[in-house]
Amino acid sequence: MASRITGRKRVLYAGTMSPMRLAEARTLCQPEVMPTHVKLEAVGYDPATGCMNLDDLQARLGDDVAAVYFENPGYLGFIEARAAEIVAMAHTAGALAIIGVDPITLGLLTPPGTLGADIACGDIQPLGMHMHAGGGCSGFIAFRDDDPIFASECPLELYTLLETEVPGEYAVAEALADRTSYGSRDQGKDWSVRPAACGPSPPPST
Repeated sequence: MASRITGRKRVLYAGTMSPMRLAEARTLCQPEVMPTHVKLEAVGYDPATGCMNLDDLQARLGDDVAAVYFENPGYLGFIEARAAEIVAMAHTAGALAIIGVDPITLGLLTPPGTLGADIACGDIQPLGMHMHAGGGCSGFIAFRDDDPIFASECPLELYTLLETEVPGEYAVAEALADRTSYGSRDQGKDWSVRPAACGPSPPPST
């Protein structure tokens, strides 16, 4: 999503990123032989605190960086004390700032939007979803709503409230359906997510 928005092909991530999330990111960014490959590059961190090394981040930033990703709280349990600085550095380089969060911590920690992040994501398991037979897992993605490009490039289905013919009554409907594989087939924005999640859509019937 960040690569499509910025037109860039490199993403910097905190070296303390969750191994499971990193594995998923590598899948979604596709192999190097693919024309849509996005390069992932780790940023160093302070071994004493776990926080990102901002000198190393500055050295790695460039005009080919689509986004800077970090987690707060971090995978190892620390708080990224200079989160706002990381966001500002990403924006200065023309990149997006993405923060992975645990939603249950947002009652105490500064929310990603307040820090200036463009995209926030994370698991919603901590909100009380019970595990059963390997299921019960889900996640969320949130992004700025002041620029329509974020909604148009979101790789997931979006639903919204619409007014009906009856004043005061509303209906739930899918928004921007033409950007998904349902409307654009193999050119849909959700195509890169589907192989990792549930396989590609079947070919259209003839």
